[in-house]
Amino acid sequence: MTKQDTMTIQDSMTNQDTRWDIVHLDLAEGIMPFAEADRGVFVVFWWRDIPLGQLELEPSQRSMTASELAWVALRTITPAVDAYLAGTGFVAPRRRQRPTGRDGDPRRLLRVALSLLDSRQGSGPCSAAQAEQPPASISVVVPTCDRPQRLAACLRSLAGLREKPLEIVVVDNAPSIATREVVEAFPEARYVAEHRSGSSAARNTGVHHCRGELVAFVDDDEAVHPDWLSHLRNCFHNPTVGLATGLVLPSELETEAQRIFEQRYSFARGYVARTFDAALYRRTRNRGVPVWEIGGSGNMAIRRHVFEQLGGFDERLGAGRAGGCEEFELFYRALAGGWSCRYEPRAVTEHQHRREMKDLERQLYAYMRGHVASALVQLSRFRDLGNLRHLMWTLPKVYAGYTVRSVLRDPAYRARLLAVEIAGCVAGLGYYRRHRGLAAWSSRHHLDDAVRVSLDGANTGTVVVTSG
Repeated sequence: MTKQDTMTIQDSMTNQDTRWDIVHLDLAEGIMPFAEADRGVFVVFWWRDIPLGQLELEPSQRSMTASELAWVALRTITPAVDAYLAGTGFVAPRRRQRPTGRDGDPRRLLRVALSLLDSRQGSGPCSAAQAEQPPASISVVVPTCDRPQRLAACLRSLAGLREKPLEIVVVDNAPSIATREVVEAFPEARYVAEHRSGSSAARNTGVHHCRGELVAFVDDDEAVHPDWLSHLRNCFHNPTVGLATGLVLPSELETEAQRIFEQRYSFARGYVARTFDAALYRRTRNRGVPVWEIGGSGNMAIRRHVFEQLGGFDERLGAGRAGGCEEFELFYRALAGGWSCRYEPRAVTEHQHRREMKDLERQLYAYMRGHVASALVQLSRFRDLGNLRHLMWTLPKVYAGYTVRSVLRDPAYRARLLAVEIAGCVAGLGYYRRHRGLAAWSSRHHLDDAVRVSLDGANTGTVVVTSG
């Protein structure tokens, strides 16, 4: 195999005229070559329930042999294998090395690595230092907004969890009978209507109606892995961890918009667990705390008392308001408050990316508007100069580089998306200026004017709560 045969994520997906298959390949079951086809392949390598890495293969690369595929897999999963097998004496080959002789046979090296993983099952990074038992009860909050079909798929995946949550609270941010009827079909779920706009308002309201010591969030356009909740909860063995996030994979790559999003704007944060702590905040507060590396609100969990201590999500931010990045601002407050944030790639969800280009453009515009607004909120709240540096130096530098690359080699649609992102950044300045005087809603706020109305139907525990 040549270097060109094992393309990185940024260099692959060049054939924009073909749809891509998504293949979840469990290495514990062996490796079989792919059938030849005119579609590219987005491969996620697993060992049982542990995701180890991902790779995109062009249609022409589907013809590689099992030995070649094993070598590609071994190099792809090397960072995760190194992390899980630290201290065992196993040395995985570097990405640019090639196997030599019998001892370098990629299939043999894979078998050695997988046997060591098998012997260390259950000793992953989150459980390495069990200083305390994790909280016993965990609630799940699902904010939704006029997407009953996607919500139904999300709730079906939650029903398949091996570890059952204490409760599932669905907060309808565009209250409708159709959404309520979907929730009624799932006896373990409760319906809450929230007329105040914005995903942050929906999540805050959801936590208000939860009883769990931990609260996990998943968006209505995501499906969860059966062990999602268990892996999130295990992160809280560490008493300094205030919140945890997980790995988000695409559920399909059928359209140009979906491929572009996964290639350039993916929610995934890698396959190696990481801890972001208060020391990181202190080191980087004057040059920009990289809270965007922690994860996203569509796959996260938080200690309820930490959520209340921090005041919940800032309702000026998030979908339906500034447009996104509300979680980054919450992560920032958590780090500044002395809490650690844990990224756990074994807590997996699959996200339904926008299928149409016009929807992707609106999404990117909203994300960048929210990104700039959240940085300004952080600047006003903590006076950390790193936020100003991020806005005045880092972002312009990044977009200058994007612009040059777009002119030199990117197709026209890249230039169009780049213009959309820059417009979103500018809009974020105006949004913050218009809304900076509004106080952020606190999760400790009591909905004294809540009206509960019992529903008839399969779910006798469903309630309608109208607030605000």
